[in-house]
Amino acid sequence: MPVFRSIVFSAALAGLIVGVVISIAQFFGTVPLIQQSEVYERKAVAGTPTGHDHASAANDQNKAHSHESEWEPEAGLQRNAFTVAANILTAIGFALLLTGVYAIRGRQVMWREGLLWGLAGFVVFTAAPGLGLPPELPGMPVAELTARQTWWIATAAATAGGPLCELPSPGRWAPASGSANRFWSGTSQSLSTSTSICANLAACPNLAGVKYAVPDVIAFADIVADTGYGGAERLVWVCGLAESWAPFFWVAGAEGFTSGLASVAPELSLRLFDELDAGNPGSAMRVWRRL
Repeated sequence: MPVFRSIVFSAALAGLIVGVVISIAQFFGTVPLIQQSEVYERKAVAGTPTGHDHASAANDQNKAHSHESEWEPEAGLQRNAFTVAANILTAIGFALLLTGVYAIRGRQVMWREGLLWGLAGFVVFTAAPGLGLPPELPGMPVAELTARQTWWIATAAATAGGPLCELPSPGRWAPASGSANRFWSGTSQSLSTSTSICANLAACPNLAGVKYAVPDVIAFADIVADTGYGGAERLVWVCGLAESWAPFFWVAGAEGFTSGLASVAPELSLRLFDELDAGNPGSAMRVWRRL
């Protein structure tokens, strides 16, 4: 229940803010165009037809009567309130979709990543379909409803393919028997709570090692211990967080570490590796403190 409340509260707050921002943009951009178009539309409806027969005139009068009988919010506060409410509800709906996806993924999402996913959603559902669906101002000719819906669905689906490619995969593959051995890079935080992924990877005969880049030494030690049998003990576990985490991951079962320092001061990186490989934790920590 606390998770559900957190999802709903976050979505409502984000939807409220975004809905208000969108409404302000519409008041200065879209609403003036709609109001100007409605002036010409009302004049066209109120005008007396000329050059038409009586049947056409009667038909126009029926359309005008039907148009006038339809309810619509009054201009001013009522109309603006409905616009703001509709924008806020729509924004909350999109926010619920995003927060639901975040909850299912089971990993923390920072504000930068959340902003990028929000922008991706805007491009998928609004910007890209809008390239072929301009605002429908009153009195303007528009395409058939079926054609517009087909365009929107197809464009949104095609555009969504890009962001979906950024979703993390469990890293399972079936390399050809003649392919070279390779390392699998584990950077998703979900890896720290699931040993089944590494167990499945260990069954791949072409897999030589795993680069573990999650800052959770305890989880790393558990995974190394749980996959250290049935042929998986051949795997080489590498600390993917460079020298700063290397001594601690080494105790937990790592046999190597990634390095950016090696490009600047390779002698320090190599000395740290030599001390760890030789089983000299004291000397290794003295080197580590110099980094």
